[in-house]
Amino acid sequence: MTENEGYLFIPDGNGALIYLDDKEGRFPTGYSAYVYGSDVGFEESSVKTLLWEKYDTISDSEGVFAPVYGIAHTDDELAYLAVVEKGAERASVNAMPNGVNVDYNRAYARFILRRLYTQPTSNNSTTGSMRVVEEDRSYSDLLVRFIFLSGDRADYAGMAGAYRDYLISNGELVPVQDDYRTRVDFLGTERQNFLLGTTSVVMTTADDIRYITTDLKSSGVDSLFSIYKGWQKGGLYDIPVMKFKADGGIGGTADLVKLVNEIKNKDGVLYLYADTLRINPDEQNATFNVVKQVNKRRYEEETYMDVYEKLLYLTPARSADITKKLIGSAAKKGVSDFCLAGTTDTLFTYTYSGNKYTRFDCAGTIKETYDALTGTVTGLALEQPNAYLWKNMSAFIDIPLYTSNFIVEDVSVPFLSIVLKGIVPVYGEYVNFEANRQEFFLKMIETGTRPSFYITKEDTSELLYTNSRDIYSSQYEAYRDQIVAYDKEFSAFYAKVNGATIESHDILENGVIRVSYSNGRVVYLNYSDSEQTADNVTIAPMDYVVE
Repeated sequence: MTENEGYLFIPDGNGALIYLDDKEGRFPTGYSAYVYGSDVGFEESSVKTLLWEKYDTISDSEGVFAPVYGIAHTDDELAYLAVVEKGAERASVNAMPNGVNVDYNRAYARFILRRLYTQPTSNNSTTGSMRVVEEDRSYSDLLVRFIFLSGDRADYAGMAGAYRDYLISNGELVPVQDDYRTRVDFLGTERQNFLLGTTSVVMTTADDIRYITTDLKSSGVDSLFSIYKGWQKGGLYDIPVMKFKADGGIGGTADLVKLVNEIKNKDGVLYLYADTLRINPDEQNATFNVVKQVNKRRYEEETYMDVYEKLLYLTPARSADITKKLIGSAAKKGVSDFCLAGTTDTLFTYTYSGNKYTRFDCAGTIKETYDALTGTVTGLALEQPNAYLWKNMSAFIDIPLYTSNFIVEDVSVPFLSIVLKGIVPVYGEYVNFEANRQEFFLKMIETGTRPSFYITKEDTSELLYTNSRDIYSSQYEAYRDQIVAYDKEFSAFYAKVNGATIESHDILENGVIRVSYSNGRVVYLNYSDSEQTADNVTIAPMDYVVE
């Protein structure tokens, strides 16, 4: 960082910096992204180019999970973090480096009062449409809080620490005590086409999970954090989960309840997965209670798969009703650990029964739903939750460790990880699907992120004709040794930093990163292909050292 005067901080993915050096007019535009993601109520579904007209090879950009941005002048040791306190649901974060229209670096929140959308002029939207301005403006209080930093706190790590303190003091982030656990998720059942309907594809039964967890425990993996996907009657994509009833192919409801209790008695935890946003119109009655866009057209999400080609969104009120009933019925059976997805990271404007509902309405209903679950659930793991739900989570699932790699970004930084490490358990995306596993391993160590595996008992070839055909490697026998090795390595690492927060994060020379913890531990990571030395500590290539 010594060659730069500072940077703009943006909340893309885990976090990114745009240096304040002379960009020489290379960029016609800067960074702009909606807080809490795009709004499907206004935006048209894009047509993707598929490989062999079958496979989606384009990754979506990372979301903005927290309404923050900032600027740091490292030479003057001055910085600020901006937090959008009110109006974030209809705001975007913008960061413009010098040369974009003017020769100044700038970062700001933009509040969208009215939006344009496409209104079809006939039943066939391809034959005619026009661009229409939203009839009524957005109404809300607008407030941005600026937190000023100086000295050794005037950097992105100081911003993250300040945001952490801000959230905790306002009750928006609640510390959770939890010992280290390796995450091993399981896929229960899927469906594939058969004659005039579909047939079950059973991948991992309750008995299979018993075998796997027992085998891992005998190999030294003392406790697991697990999420069971596709446990419900009808399989993974029979959504929403209307009631607590397990698929007979995995052993049925009684056996699932027995399994949950057995794992708990072995100091593990098994969370049941539920997508609380989507409904499958091929398996459920989707005539009512589904989201329509502002143009009154029903929103359809393309899956780019063969069995279930489209999914719909439930209205927030209907989603709330189903979620409460599901968790309430499970609680009667003594099952109270759930991993929820869908509503955790999605906000939208929609119309229902002739009325228009804003993202503020959507967020309000979602918040109320999750607040109401507090007394019913024991553990509530959330998949990539937006910041307004962080107070409700017992674990953050699938945190992105990288950014969208927009061309304007200079370097990625672990902003979200610094905010959350030592406060709540944070789990990364699946190790199975990472091309460069050694780099991903180091990135997890750098960010204090726990490893995750997606496991099936049966061979992955069984999924070829299902909506989970993108799971190309998951069979337990192929990952057993790696799970054991990771558990041993990360258990030893977390024994040194468990409960500690990240206080500083420094990008040194030659691919070396230095991470300092609140308990005095310092981690050095070497991302280069040669041995490096920092602070008289020698680090082997693609390795780390804890001091």
